[in-house]
Amino acid sequence: MALDDRPKAAVCVGCMTRYEDLIRSGMLKAHGIYYFVPGMLRHFDSEAVIACAAPRAMLFMTGDQDAGSPAAGVHKIEAAVRPIYQLHGAGGAFDSILYPGVGHVYLPEMWHRTQAWMDRWVKGQ
Repeated sequence: MALDDRPKAAVCVGCMTRYEDLIRSGMLKAHGIYYFVPGMLRHFDSEAVIACAAPRAMLFMTGDQDAGSPAAGVHKIEAAVRPIYQLHGAGGAFDSILYPGVGHVYLPEMWHRTQAWMDRWVKGQ
């Protein structure tokens, strides 16, 4: 969504964290080559790219025990991105849920939230 204005909404499950926090946790191996942008950390971290999607709807759902998405990095992204959405007058278009005691899984509740999110922001229901 940072590079293409066509998507109206996104749902990110168990994948969004900051590179610096992923490095600090020693869990780079939790992601494949698809996840990394060469040289990005010379300029900024994940929250700068994610903020470029504003004001379009974006939902994060992450288990707080997901080693590939350290919760500390998720919180830093939330703290950086929420104000950007608010500047656009779209505070409700960004949400992030950390599921306590949950690892790298896609729960039935997450699927239901995904459907509801897309119905709301893509279908307008």
